[in-house]
Amino acid sequence: MNPDGVHAGVEPIRRQSQRSDRIDALRGLAVFGILLVNIWSFMWGFESLRYGVLPVTASLADRAAVFMTALVAEQKFYPIFAFLFGAGFALHTRSLKRLLGDWIKVRALYRRRLWWLLGCGVLHGTLIWFGDILSLYGIAGFFIVGFAGARLRTVRVALLCWAAVWIALVIFNLFAALPLSADGDLAGIATAMVKDAETARAIYTSGSFADIAVTRITDYVELMVQSVFLLPHVVVLFLLGILSVRLGWLTRPRRHAAGWRRVRGAGFALGIPFSLLWAGVALAE
Repeated sequence: MNPDGVHAGVEPIRRQSQRSDRIDALRGLAVFGILLVNIWSFMWGFESLRYGVLPVTASLADRAAVFMTALVAEQKFYPIFAFLFGAGFALHTRSLKRLLGDWIKVRALYRRRLWWLLGCGVLHGTLIWFGDILSLYGIAGFFIVGFAGARLRTVRVALLCWAAVWIALVIFNLFAALPLSADGDLAGIATAMVKDAETARAIYTSGSFADIAVTRITDYVELMVQSVFLLPHVVVLFLLGILSVRLGWLTRPRRHAAGWRRVRGAGFALGIPFSLLWAGVALAE
C-alpha cells in the first residue's frame, strides 16, 4: 500500500489508462475535417460529383468554398482518423492485457467490440446517413485484431504486405480507367452524373420518407461495395497507428522530434503541390 492507501500495482495502471489529451485533440480535429468534406453528401447523395452540381453562375464565394475544402480538408482527415484508430487499438489492447493477463482473451474481447461496431455501422448507414465509416472500420478491424501482442517484426511485415496490395489496387484502377477515358463518351457520362446528382438532391431535400430511405440504403450498399477497394488503405493506416504506439512515435513524440520534422517537411513538399492540383480539379468538375 502507498501512503494514500492505494495498492502499489493499481495506481500505475490507473494512470496509464487515462485518456491522452493529444490523441483526443487529434481525433476531434479529424472528425471536424471529415464533417466538412462530407456535408455536401447530406444533400447530393453518393455520386461521383464530390460537391454537387456547381452552376456556371456560381458566386466567387461558392467557388472559393469548394476550392478551399478540397485543398485543406479532402483526403486529409480520414487518414488521420484511421491512423488514430490503429493507435487506439494498440493502447486499448495493451490496457486489456494488464487487466485480463492473456492476449487470447484480449483478442476475443476486441472481436466482440468489433461486431458491435459493425452492427452500429449498419444501423447508422441504413437508418441515418449512408456515408457511414463504422462498417468499414469494423470489417478492417478484424484484419488487425490478430496483431494484439504480436512482435514488431510481424506488424512491419504485415504493413508491407498490405501496402503492396493497396498500391496494386491503385495501379489496377488507373489502368482500368484508361480505356474508359480514351474510348468512352465522357460528355455523356458527365451528363448522366449530373442528372443522377440532381435526382438524389431532389429526393434528399424534398422526397418522402420512403423515397429517402430507399435512396439512402441504395447509396449505402454502393458505398460498401466500393469500400472493398479502400479496405487495404484503411488497414495500412491502422497498422501505422499500431506502430506509432509500439515505437513511441505518438506516445513519446519529443523523443522522435527529428523524425517528425522530416515527416512534416516531406508532407509539405509533396502534399502542397498535389493538394493544389486536387483542388483545381475539384473546381473544374
